[in-house]
Amino acid sequence: VRDVSDLSVLRIISVVTVASLASQLFIYLASYSLPKGQALCISLLLPLLPAFQIYSKWATVFPYAFVCLLSLWATNLWIKRKYFLATFFLFTSFLIYQPAALFGCSLALVVCMQSPEYLSIKKFALWNLSVFSVSTLLSLVINFVLKVPSKSRTQPISNLHDLQDKILWLTTRPLPLSLRPFVIDSPSLSSLVIYFAFLAALSPLLFFKLNTHGRLDLQKAWGLYFVFFIISSIPLFVIRENQIEFRTLPAQSVIGLIFLIRLISLALSYCFGT
Repeated sequence: VRDVSDLSVLRIISVVTVASLASQLFIYLASYSLPKGQALCISLLLPLLPAFQIYSKWATVFPYAFVCLLSLWATNLWIKRKYFLATFFLFTSFLIYQPAALFGCSLALVVCMQSPEYLSIKKFALWNLSVFSVSTLLSLVINFVLKVPSKSRTQPISNLHDLQDKILWLTTRPLPLSLRPFVIDSPSLSSLVIYFAFLAALSPLLFFKLNTHGRLDLQKAWGLYFVFFIISSIPLFVIRENQIEFRTLPAQSVIGLIFLIRLISLALSYCFGT
């Protein structure tokens, strides 16, 4: 890189990678029985989420979208029982950028909603946790050998007070942010209050109005959303630092987007009787 203008090449790579990620996600979602309309909405809205806007605009984070793509491939390979290659891709993802390495949780969420026979949540969670742990230990060894100074913000949780703060932070920041309408840039407080009030009212209303199958579908969607939110937050959970940055929430924001589209789909099916 000779001057700032050369960084535009990295931004072009990032934009192309985000577009490839959205396209690949659509193909996978549709292949696992998600209605194509829902899969298309998710894929078209993905580049508008703040994490992917950052990946497209900041030259310094250009590999992060590719990490999401690697994670997506890894999850698809895991579902297809190609464990060695899946683990290699996931391990590589964790070595580059841990929060983006769990982007595959978005695909796993849809598979569990549409085709649960293809995926065991317990095995999937254990696989991600194991690869995360091994890759983290390896990175610590490499940093120690190369004498790379550690950053205070990446130090692990070491006491009960840190753990309590972390749980409180996850439930008050990343959790609601994953359900925020990200396509609205810097919404006002009043618009967010109205939005979350609508969301809070819609789910209970649907629960009582839907038939038995619809209610079970709604309960399942809520349960799976929380499960995969927790799995995708593994890298955020173990460090002491609680600073929120949208670039750390690619998996959570897409999981929230999938859940919202699912909720809207249920509402439309109730209103139109389909």
